[in-house]
Amino acid sequence: MSPVPVLGKVQIGKESALAQGTPVAATKLLPISQKQIPVDRKVTPIPYDVGVNADVTGKLIQGILVQDTLSWDHGFFELFPYLLSCLLKGGVSPTEGTTGKGDWQWANEPSLTGSNAQDSLTIERGDNVQAVQHAFSIFKSLKISGQVNQDGGESSVKVEADYFALQNTNTTFTAALSPLATTYLSAKLATLAIDPTYAAAGTTVMANFMRSFDLTIAGGAYPMFNSSSQETFDEIGQGPLSFLLNLTAKRGAATEALRAAIGTFKCARLALNGPVIGGTGKNALVQFDLCGYIEDVIPMAQNDRGKGGNLDTLVLHGQYDPVSSKLIVPKVITGVATL
Repeated sequence: MSPVPVLGKVQIGKESALAQGTPVAATKLLPISQKQIPVDRKVTPIPYDVGVNADVTGKLIQGILVQDTLSWDHGFFELFPYLLSCLLKGGVSPTEGTTGKGDWQWANEPSLTGSNAQDSLTIERGDNVQAVQHAFSIFKSLKISGQVNQDGGESSVKVEADYFALQNTNTTFTAALSPLATTYLSAKLATLAIDPTYAAAGTTVMANFMRSFDLTIAGGAYPMFNSSSQETFDEIGQGPLSFLLNLTAKRGAATEALRAAIGTFKCARLALNGPVIGGTGKNALVQFDLCGYIEDVIPMAQNDRGKGGNLDTLVLHGQYDPVSSKLIVPKVITGVATL
C-alpha cells in the first residue's frame, strides 16, 4: 500500500477588534512552507520523597501560551498589510491611489503616545490529519533581509515575523480558500536614502551603495497574564517600539562620511520597489522612514569576491526624533484592499 502524503497548509482570518481572541473563520490561504506546530504549555515536575528509589513526581501546568515564527524565504508585497496591522498599528483602512486600479496604500504609522490597538489574526495551521487554531495572534517583531545577488540572479527578500497567540486548539480547516496574491520583493530594486532630518527623508539617495540590508522592528506588544478564570493571557500590553537597521555597502566616500557622523541623528528611507499595479496605477511599494543615529560603521568589514575588504558595514539604531515626533513611518502600496 502506498503511504498517504502529509499535506500542510496555513490559513488566516482577521478577528473583530471588539472580540479579539474569539476565533474567526479563515479567509485566505497563506503561501508559506509549513513546519511543526509549536508547543503551547510546559509541564513542571514536582519531586516527592515517597520511600522508593525512583523519581516519583507530581506535575502541573499553570500557564498556556503559543510563541512561534512565520518565515518566508521569498517575501511578497501582499504580506505587509497583515504584518504591519498586527505589529505596529491596527484599525487602518487603506486609500486607493488611482481610482479603479486597486493600488491600495496602507499607512500603519504607530502612535508614540497612545494605544496602537494592533489587529489580531486567527491562524489555522496543520495538515490533512489535524488542523490547529491559534486565536488572538499578534506579531511582536518583524525582520526583513535582502542581499543583492552578484551573479545577476535571484535577489529575494526574506521575511520573518515572530508572533504570540492564546493556545493550540484543534479545529477544522476552512475549505476552498484562495491564497494571498504573491508579488515578490527583490533586493535588487531596493533603494536607500539617508538624510539629516525627517523633513528631508528620501532626498539624498545613496546611489550604487547598498549590497544587503537587515531591518528588525520590535512592535512592543506583549501578552499580559492576570489572575483570572483562565490559563491563557488576558490582554495585550504595549511596550516601547524599536528598530535596528544593518547595512552592507560598497566602500567609498559615502561610507566614510557616515563613519565620520557616528552618533549623529539621521533619517533613513528604505524602499522596496515593485511593479505597476493595475496596468497604470502606482507601483507596489514597501517603505520605511527610520529615525535614528549612526551607531557603528566598520570599514573593510567584508570582501567582495576575494578583493581586500572593499565592503563596509553600517548600523542605524532607532532613536525618537523630538523635532518631528517620529520613529518608524511605514508606507505600503499593494493590491490588498482589506484584511
